[in-house]
Amino acid sequence: MSAEAYHWPPEVTAHMTAAGWSPERRVDVSAWEEELSRTSGFRMHTAAARFLAEFGGLKVPEGPNEPGQQVASDEFDLDPLEGEKMRPYFQRVGRAAVGELYPIGSVAGGHALLAIDEAETVFMLFGDHCRRIGVGREAIANLILGRRPQ
Repeated sequence: MSAEAYHWPPEVTAHMTAAGWSPERRVDVSAWEEELSRTSGFRMHTAAARFLAEFGGLKVPEGPNEPGQQVASDEFDLDPLEGEKMRPYFQRVGRAAVGELYPIGSVAGGHALLAIDEAETVFMLFGDHCRRIGVGREAIANLILGRRPQ
């Protein structure tokens, strides 16, 4: 499933809109690309550029945390500089990724990092774990709604 093919449930759209997202939102990713290349050796791939152009810079509050959720929802910050100087760590724990992982943010005030691979799959990295969250927009919904990916 491509990132563009996934349509959010209405509650996710409302949550993201409240966080500052809109369907037309586009941000310039060049400063992040330059900084992460210079300081950490990251090379921004197409999937990372597309994801960050739409979502980069957003601070998303935790979702509703209701009965029946598979995991707790927590706040997440879509700032790729949260992964600065973490390239060796990404390479070590990101074995499930297709190609290189690129940082896209953090969860729970930095307790876990978020990264995207070249196939648009978003991963949460913590300790020695690399957990698949979903593909593109699906990952956003899963983080807000406390769902494990299918």
